[in-house]
Amino acid sequence: MDLPEGVKTYTVNENEAEQRSDFYIRFPEGYIEPEHVHDSAHAVLIIDGTMSLHGHTLTSGDYLYGQKTPHGPMEYSCDDADYGCLVFASFVGGSPSHDWDEDPNE
Repeated sequence: MDLPEGVKTYTVNENEAEQRSDFYIRFPEGYIEPEHVHDSAHAVLIIDGTMSLHGHTLTSGDYLYGQKTPHGPMEYSCDDADYGCLVFASFVGGSPSHDWDEDPNE
């Protein structure tokens, strides 16, 4: 998965036959993921930290499911700025790559 500098990913599983990719993703403190779209549906489980989306704050254990439609922006925060916000993401039915117009973190 190709994401901007500072975002770290670890691939857990990739299965081309099922068009499924699973990742741990660590977002740095204060990172804003701009509105974007994927070629796949995906599920996200917050493991540590928070994700804020459209006035809602998701915390550890919260789950988010998204279709192949534009979504975001999402802002990530955590208690430990050196650690970042950790999520588990599973993409099904296409590429997990992100498509956005511009990155507000640059």
